[in-house]
Amino acid sequence: MSEKLRKILVMAAGVLVISAATVISGCRANISGTESDRMVEYTVICGDEIPEEFKKQINENKAKAMKLTYKDDEYLYIAEGFGTKETGGYSITVNQFYVKDKAMYFDTRLIAPDKGEKVSNQASYPYIVIKTELSEMPVVFE
Repeated sequence: MSEKLRKILVMAAGVLVISAATVISGCRANISGTESDRMVEYTVICGDEIPEEFKKQINENKAKAMKLTYKDDEYLYIAEGFGTKETGGYSITVNQFYVKDKAMYFDTRLIAPDKGEKVSNQASYPYIVIKTELSEMPVVFE
């Protein structure tokens, strides 16, 4: 294998790893597009990006499955949580976020840690929060 080809493959692998880490970590992903239903642009947020009042609601409800929305003057925030899990290592992916029939549909999936993966033995409370344009449409959790 030539040196140039090897360098290209190494760089491509690095880009894939960084892209996957960004999506899995859930702290910055902008998604948009068009299909038969209009996909909605959003950003996955965490930490200080979550408004304090909404963060308080999330913390009060995180031990059980939750589906919450919050609006401020600029944005609509949507949170979905999956309750208490016995260990760490869980992640969440957004399958789809789209508008159809005057409602916003939010579809996520909880991903369990792989068998044999080293995870924290402490309880965890996996949830995801997204930020999108302010809207008066109802949010339907799928």
